[in-house]
Amino acid sequence: MTTIKCKTKDLEIPEEAPFSYDKMGREQVATILTDIVTFYSQSGCVMSLNGAWGTGKTTFTKMWKAQLMLQGYI
Repeated sequence: MTTIKCKTKDLEIPEEAPFSYDKMGREQVATILTDIVTFYSQSGCVMSLNGAWGTGKTTFTKMWKAQLMLQGYI
């Protein structure tokens, strides 16, 4: 038996409002993670994002990255 996985179309992420199309309410999570990154900015830290295939990890990180760039993070 052959298993076929299909990739869905990527969600558009507007640069001026990265979470505007997010229907899962993940902007609050991004805000908390931003606070953690800011707290550890001098000493450093490692984060991991775990989840099953197709749960939105890549989309979330793209949205979060765009939000960080808007806030002046490099």
